[in-house]
Amino acid sequence: MGAVHSSELPYQFPGFSNTMKRDAAPLTPSQQALAAQMMAYWTSFARSGTPSAVGAPQWKAFTDAGAVLRLEPYKSAWFDADQAHRCGFWRSVYPDLLDRTYP
Repeated sequence: MGAVHSSELPYQFPGFSNTMKRDAAPLTPSQQALAAQMMAYWTSFARSGTPSAVGAPQWKAFTDAGAVLRLEPYKSAWFDADQAHRCGFWRSVYPDLLDRTYP
C-alpha cells in the first residue's frame, strides 16, 4: 500500500482507528513486534536525537530516495524508494516541482 497518512498511529496508540472511538482491531503479534520497534526508534530519537532500536537496522539521516528505511514486521530494511515509486518518471513530468536535491 505504501505510506498512508496516520497509518503509524495504531502502533503508537493501540485501538486507534481514525474515529472518535478506540475501535480498531487488536494488533497481531507481528504488529506488536513492529510497534515495539517503532516505539524504540521514537523514544531513542526523543532522548538522544538519534533513532535506534536493538536488533533493527540503523536509521541513518535521509539523503536521497534511493535509501529509505521501510518498517515492516520482522523485516524492516532499506529499499530504493526512488526506483519503487518511479520518481525519475515523475521528475521528468514535473521537473520544476520535483527536481530538488536534499541536504
